[in-house]
Amino acid sequence: MLYESICMSTLRILQCSATTLTNCVQEATDCILKGGIVAIPTDTVYGLTSSLFSIHKLYEVKRRQPNKPIAFCLADVSDIALYADVDIPAELLNRLLPGPVTVLFRQADHLPLLVNHSVVGFRVINHNFVMKLCQQVGQPLPLTSANIANERSCLEVSEFKSIHPNLSLIVDAGKISSSDPRSRIGSTVVDFSLPGTFKIVREGQALQHCLSVLTDSVYGLQQR
Repeated sequence: MLYESICMSTLRILQCSATTLTNCVQEATDCILKGGIVAIPTDTVYGLTSSLFSIHKLYEVKRRQPNKPIAFCLADVSDIALYADVDIPAELLNRLLPGPVTVLFRQADHLPLLVNHSVVGFRVINHNFVMKLCQQVGQPLPLTSANIANERSCLEVSEFKSIHPNLSLIVDAGKISSSDPRSRIGSTVVDFSLPGTFKIVREGQALQHCLSVLTDSVYGLQQR
């Protein structure tokens, strides 16, 4: 076998590395498309994902209030405009993403709603496994951190053992390393839903980088 599969009841844990990457992506894709909940590594913390049709399961596993929004992971920065009204320059977005940033936009009126919220968060994650997974699944992947709501986020698989019984598959890429001591706070969240402005909703890991880009006078954005 090209990957190590550890069976725990119906849960499987795949050890993901450069040599097992392709198989891990395929296994995760199959699981997601069959309605499973998959724990995955990201460029910030471990996350949980599913198909668009299984979002309710993510909320149940995480014990998250249904009125709380959830972000969607995409394969490419340009894909954001397929699902949202993007009125900022592509150059700006490409300076922020891929990376540890969540951008908020209004959902496009001409498309089916991703969720029952007018403003939706999008991520393009700087992690080879996640990028390939998004490409393979071919649809936005709902994404939330792999922890119970209001508990600390997790940098390695052993830290979210309490929810293992509720998962179908875990892709274990080892401990997520970060030189930022605040790594558990996750991505920086920036709201672009009001044209011509931005608002920092959560400081996150990339705050200083985001501010340096967003306050560049060439874009003419006002901070709310």
